[in-house]
Amino acid sequence: MGRVRYGANGDGPTTAYGAKRSLRCVQSDGENLLSLSFSPAELDKILVQPADLEVREIETGLVLDEFWISIRGPLTRQANALKALQDGMKPFAGVTVEQGTINLG
Repeated sequence: MGRVRYGANGDGPTTAYGAKRSLRCVQSDGENLLSLSFSPAELDKILVQPADLEVREIETGLVLDEFWISIRGPLTRQANALKALQDGMKPFAGVTVEQGTINLG
C-alpha cells in the first residue's frame, strides 16, 4: 500500500493552468502576448494568480494490471525488430515479447 498525491488543477495544454504556462513561456521569449490575438481582458483572466492548490492523499494498493504495446512495420523488418525488442526487454523481469503477422493481401 502507498499514497499518491495529486492536485486538482489540471496540467495539460488545454487546461487553464496549461494555457497560462504556455503563455508565460511565450512571454519569457520576449513576445508580446497581445500579438497572439488575445484581448487585454482575456490575458488578465488567463494570467491571474490561482488560489492555493488543494492537495489530497489517496490510499493506493498493489496494481496487478498488465500493459501491451502494438508495433507494426513491413514484414521484411520483422526479424530485426523482434530481436531488438527481445534484447531491449531482457532487463525487465516478467516482460515478454510476442510476434505475429497480419495478412494484408
